[in-house]
Amino acid sequence: MFANKAKTDEHEIMRQVQADFGLRLLRETSNFEKESKILSPISISIALAMCHVGARNNTADEIGKVIGGEASREEILKYFSELMGEINKSDKPFTLCTANRMYFADRKDFKLLENFKNLLNQHYRRAFQMIEFWNEENEGIAKKAAAEINTFVEWATSEKIKNLIDYQLFDKWTRMVLVNAIYFKGKWQYKFEEKNTKPKKFYFSDGKEQKVPTMTLTKSLPYFETEDAQILGLPYLGREIFMFIVLPTERKGLKSLIEKLDGNTLIQWIKNAHDFGAGKRDGPRGNGENSRFVINTRQSKCHRWEEHFGRSYVSTKIKVKLPRFKSEMKLQVVEALKTLGIHDAFVNQLPPIADFSGMADPEKTPLYISQVIHKAFIETNEEGTEAAAATAVMMAQCCSGGFVEPPQVILSFRAYHPFLYVLANNKNDILFIGTVSKFN
Repeated sequence: MFANKAKTDEHEIMRQVQADFGLRLLRETSNFEKESKILSPISISIALAMCHVGARNNTADEIGKVIGGEASREEILKYFSELMGEINKSDKPFTLCTANRMYFADRKDFKLLENFKNLLNQHYRRAFQMIEFWNEENEGIAKKAAAEINTFVEWATSEKIKNLIDYQLFDKWTRMVLVNAIYFKGKWQYKFEEKNTKPKKFYFSDGKEQKVPTMTLTKSLPYFETEDAQILGLPYLGREIFMFIVLPTERKGLKSLIEKLDGNTLIQWIKNAHDFGAGKRDGPRGNGENSRFVINTRQSKCHRWEEHFGRSYVSTKIKVKLPRFKSEMKLQVVEALKTLGIHDAFVNQLPPIADFSGMADPEKTPLYISQVIHKAFIETNEEGTEAAAATAVMMAQCCSGGFVEPPQVILSFRAYHPFLYVLANNKNDILFIGTVSKFN
């Protein structure tokens, strides 16, 4: 399952940082325990990583710390570059792709540095496009620029993300818009039969309940549990991408769970689910350093799932009850990123505090990040999952301020109350993260 061990170990810390980044962003969205949420930490990080290439001094340190922890500039560059290559590889039984584009102002007084352009072309498969963002005598110029960017995003996300950019965000100081888009569509390895989908009660955090279409499946699957949560892995065709459902033990436990869960623990839970599925003799590898969770050893035995074989182990099947769900969300991410530790990049002041001197000449065009806009979508049903996200980082010029079947055990996994979910590849890169807390 975890092939290419050397490369996995090389980026292990980055994966933990990215998982933590996703959880921290989720915590910064209001009412995550009452409203369903969806975002792509990878999309936001790739967009910020491109800014990081051109950032210098404290501005670079703050961005790097948030998206890469203690990783060096070179390690951050390498991780996201290799991850994009992994995402865009061909010959997959599912669709997973990501695309970047940089739109920069068609102005005589603004020029991108060649080294910056070369690095982005080399590592981020960047397509550069000159564009006119604003003309005070012609509002149509801004509308045309927004339409062009939004058309690219729609193309890159199979029309799931629309109207990412509002033309009214452009003004005479707008110089660049860096865009990342990511799209996934996969069918389940083990399909939920639609005939088995029945209305079941879903219990909300506020004590209310609602009957919602709930899918049913009984299969051997990656599984792990602690005293606080059950963790279930649902593979898509090819078993390279999984949806991991993290279901709190308590009906009203989602808020408490997310508030104390960190990236290290989340990654460890996913590994433990895989390991138990593989029937490893040494059992769970723990919850991660400084974890505030306790492993439930009563249920978390050395089970295996269908892909693995070991006659001395118990064959565990999980009876899954999972609601169909669909969610969409648009976020202005700047304030959340400030809370996470990025400050200088957003300061519009002269002399400049934001330092993007690796992008353009700071004497002629001192730059800062004026907006970070993120929009994401997910739909999960009996066939599988479709998910998409896009991030736009807007930059402006500073202006002012043979096998014998073993005994079987049936465990129950009933997602009848709010839960956390992640879409991750088999190297544990978190592609999407969200909650299901409400149904339209």
